[in-house]
Amino acid sequence: MLKIKRAMFERIRSVYFDKTFIFIAILLYSLIMVYLFKIPYATLVLFIFYNIVLIILPGVAILILLEFRTSWFMMLCLSYAVGYAVNIGEYFLSEIFDRELSATCLSLSVGLVSLIIIILKVVLFKENIVKNSEEDSSLVFQELFLILFLFVNVFAYSANYLGTDVNGIADIPRDMQYWCNNSVSLMIKFPADTLFMQGKLLSYHYFSSIQIAFFSIVSGIDIFTLSFPFFSLTKTFILVGAVVFMMNILCADDKWKIIGMILVLCTTGLEDVVCVTFLPHTLLMPFGFDIGFAYGCYFISLMVKQWKIKKFNFTLWFLICLFWSVCVGAKAPIASILLLIPGLFCLFWLIKREWRLSLGYGIPILGLFLIINIACTGMISVFQGTGSWTLDLYTIQDIKTLGGGGV
Repeated sequence: MLKIKRAMFERIRSVYFDKTFIFIAILLYSLIMVYLFKIPYATLVLFIFYNIVLIILPGVAILILLEFRTSWFMMLCLSYAVGYAVNIGEYFLSEIFDRELSATCLSLSVGLVSLIIIILKVVLFKENIVKNSEEDSSLVFQELFLILFLFVNVFAYSANYLGTDVNGIADIPRDMQYWCNNSVSLMIKFPADTLFMQGKLLSYHYFSSIQIAFFSIVSGIDIFTLSFPFFSLTKTFILVGAVVFMMNILCADDKWKIIGMILVLCTTGLEDVVCVTFLPHTLLMPFGFDIGFAYGCYFISLMVKQWKIKKFNFTLWFLICLFWSVCVGAKAPIASILLLIPGLFCLFWLIKREWRLSLGYGIPILGLFLIINIACTGMISVFQGTGSWTLDLYTIQDIKTLGGGGV
């Protein structure tokens, strides 16, 4: 009898809690934006509307077509990540036609088609697009963790650039100025110019700036507002969703999922345990690191999932290539490190004579890495020492010194 009551409670919670959770999170976020950050009502409504139309709807539609089933919570986060990647693709597509193909027309058409697909699948064919939430007992913690991390981002990130001592972009750190100016350049034209280096084309891992530029072109919201007050919502859904997804793939036990989320999202890098300072790179001054890190988590998680099922899966292949592209374009140094992992997987499959897995993943992953690095991030100019950014190499002794608190 007790089990029946618990099952009924779980079904009720799965139907109502997720929707209530989403509504409360958006409501609280909206109140903070309006009353603390003085964002106009019209701008806030536009931001929420275009988040749904430009990002969530295309993401959900693609996951439905790929028949990727997960919980309501992960469907929301994963569709946001997929839709974010779609925005980058739409930007390049509109630029191929020299902006004659209007970004607004393109994005709204994609949103409308996505809505039609969702309605047909859910209403007409009565397909269940999500798994039953009771299959994951850690789901409530995941949802509450997202709300908590959203508020942390609002006050640690957004408020950090909107205080009384900040007077526009001139008063923010140079790294964030560079990131924000990249979005401005990409909004004006492509290929973009480097605003800090007059007369030079922008060669950088700028995919996070592309999404902001595209969103600004379509919605009319200014770059600064999208990059600071509103970006707290974007980075929360993408980063928390990626870490939760990774823990769900890597950890079977709910206890280890929770511990993993806390370790990845809440450590600062200053505990003298690691030499990577996560706090400034993921929270305070990310300038693309958080996006690259998140898509790297998605990429590695899906590669592990593909390795576990042992048989080539087109859905996983498509998502892996999509997320890998964003990871490379958002933060190339992260992708350079992560490249070792698919290399080992492909070597294992090659030894086992699993040609479809080995070549089917090895060639696209390496090809996308080279194409994006050469065409966008300017890796060749970096190695030649003529790029707008540099790549520093450290020895084992350097890492030991950094880890031990040395200078």
